[in-house]
Amino acid sequence: MVNILLVEDDKRLAKLISQGLRNKGYNVDVALDGDEGKTEH
Repeated sequence: MVNILLVEDDKRLAKLISQGLRNKGYNVDVALDGDEGKTEH
């Protein structure tokens, strides 16, 4: 399975995108900014 790190600062948009990707079979981690994406994922 493919893992995706989604970096999006708009929480509502991040939720919509990540749900759509998960529905397509992807594993999705969400970071709300670049620093969070670099350090936590």
